[in-house]
Amino acid sequence: MSDSNNHEENQDLEPVRIIMLRDESGDHLSVEVVVEIEHEQNTYVLLTPSEPVVMILKEDTTQEDAPLESLAPSDFVEIQKNIQDALIEHNVRVEVKSDEFTLVGEPNESFYADCDVMELEDEGGSNEYLVLVEVDDGGSKYLVVMSIEPSLYPGLLTSEEEARLLTDQELESVESLFSEVLSEWAEADSEEG
Repeated sequence: MSDSNNHEENQDLEPVRIIMLRDESGDHLSVEVVVEIEHEQNTYVLLTPSEPVVMILKEDTTQEDAPLESLAPSDFVEIQKNIQDALIEHNVRVEVKSDEFTLVGEPNESFYADCDVMELEDEGGSNEYLVLVEVDDGGSKYLVVMSIEPSLYPGLLTSEEEARLLTDQELESVESLFSEVLSEWAEADSEEG
């Protein structure tokens, strides 16, 4: 990590390491290892889903100024066909994995470049999302959106092929290490830009 340009150059050369992340409920999610940190005889990792996590937002078009509501995976069945039909031309589909919506497939090169950007407020503040597709079923409009910033999950390697999420106490003990690495990356990106 001492050579900040090395991170960017090696990103294309290093093979992607895919492992399984086990959550609190025992479900597994395929994730990519972004960072590995050896600390006190443990290997801590920052992970991002190997398939992008998306949200499906629902707007009641029969009511003026209706708020956008996040669709629960259990409610996906009612709109699944319409959303899949809208995405198929882009060579992707939405699947529910570990109680999250994921975007599966290899999109056309222009797919992300052609997307609109929207800003959403949540408990963490304001975040920007790409609007991948919009589907209107007559009474509601559905937006499939993906955060511009990738999701990062802090974990602990339990084997070469698997990790588990960190407990709050474990995260407190290594959070500064993750922050340091991410700050170095942000510095390297700003120097290149």
